[in-house]
Amino acid sequence: MLDLTHEDAAEIFNSLADKLHSVKDGKYGHDEMTEKWKLHLGAIMEKIGDDGENLNEEGKMVLPNSDLKTYHFHLTEFNGEREYGEDYLVYAENQEDAENQARECARNYRDNGVVVDEFDKNRFEFDCGQFAVEVSSVNEMPKEDFVELLLTGTILNQPE
Repeated sequence: MLDLTHEDAAEIFNSLADKLHSVKDGKYGHDEMTEKWKLHLGAIMEKIGDDGENLNEEGKMVLPNSDLKTYHFHLTEFNGEREYGEDYLVYAENQEDAENQARECARNYRDNGVVVDEFDKNRFEFDCGQFAVEVSSVNEMPKEDFVELLLTGTILNQPE
């Protein structure tokens, strides 16, 4: 069984949709074989498709959340005298949505921890103040740049 990504499924679906449109328009003639093609192409598209949920007005499959942007944020955990940092990437409609998602991630940082206090909208304390989590650097960032950040770490004075 194939395990397709949304991108692969959309590409295959849209390619088949173009071919089916050409067959229906008579580009390949009108005979018994083209009638079979219509049936087969339609059946394959039905298997790949998602009940029409992600079809645009032209019958093309669009990726879900294709209008969302990617945002990077950094969480810092303060645990006694130690600090730990983690980077995250979220899909959001805008900066405010990304900031809200980052704060929600920080608020739920400790599964069993109860938020003791919110010092401000970006800092949360847990477990009677033993741990704190702070949100910083919520910025729009392409997924490729985020992957590079994770793989290379912080780059200082990178040559052009």
